[in-house]
Amino acid sequence: MSYEVLLMKSTCTYPCYRTNKKLPSRAGKKRKNLKLVFFDMDGVLLDTVSSWRYVHEYFGTTNERSIMPYLRGDIDYLEFIRRDVSLWKTNGKLVKKTTIQKILYSIPFIKGGRILDIGCGNGTELYKLKAMGWDTYGVEMDGQASERARSKGISVYTGDLFGAAYPDHFFHVVRMSFVLEHLPNPRETLQEIRRILVSKGRIYISIQNARSLHYWLFGQRWFSLDVPRHLFTFTPKTIKRLLSSLDLEPKTIWFESGTRSFLASLQYIVNDRYQRGGGYTASQSVVKSRFLRTLSYPICWIADQMGWGDLMYLEVVNP
Repeated sequence: MSYEVLLMKSTCTYPCYRTNKKLPSRAGKKRKNLKLVFFDMDGVLLDTVSSWRYVHEYFGTTNERSIMPYLRGDIDYLEFIRRDVSLWKTNGKLVKKTTIQKILYSIPFIKGGRILDIGCGNGTELYKLKAMGWDTYGVEMDGQASERARSKGISVYTGDLFGAAYPDHFFHVVRMSFVLEHLPNPRETLQEIRRILVSKGRIYISIQNARSLHYWLFGQRWFSLDVPRHLFTFTPKTIKRLLSSLDLEPKTIWFESGTRSFLASLQYIVNDRYQRGGGYTASQSVVKSRFLRTLSYPICWIADQMGWGDLMYLEVVNP
């Protein structure tokens, strides 16, 4: 159920579809005149029965046992949500606000739409999108990973984006998850993406944030620096500058650190000091410490809210 519908249920004077009763009148209270009401109607504007069910499908859960008690009024909305979150936690993953945001801000469904995943690996993410109805394409340098992706029914080109030579304005969405920093020619790659993307198409980019708290604290021992595999690092300012040089501007940008990179960076320092330059693999006692993970979580969370998170996620719209 969308937020807008819930809002209307709390403000309108028409019979409530859940209780079939009129809500208490707010006569005498000053209220703004509504000139436009917008309904985000799942199944009408969006090709999904329920955006909430979409989240459940992501976690592999279902809330069917809670729906009827909620519709009968046996439980309130907060209890309904509490039960849902408890179901999501059963998969052993940490469920955070940013986790749900990433799901809800994920690629919008376009029936018959074509999506390209650059650096698609074995096609795990494309396989999920294929099941939703997308026409899925991938580009992957690794031959074995490409074969595994093809075995899932995905069209994959083995090589780089330029060798694939896709037609102009062919894709609705292009995805690059932690790929841009590996490329020797990021600007030319984005330029090629613009050529093969339809007008108003989306580019989803995930990269490391060199303006992060992690980098400020750990410097050359920042785990996400990963030299020499990473040829470039970006800050919010530099990635925006690169995009604007191609008349691209991020529609959305958000940050997520988690604790792994923070603890892995700390592990580098501990190993260098006590393991005689053993690097990250000499010992992983810091990374595996539940106590340190719990202790570092608030630090990472605050960094994300301040825009200093370790990782950046961008949604970019093609003009």
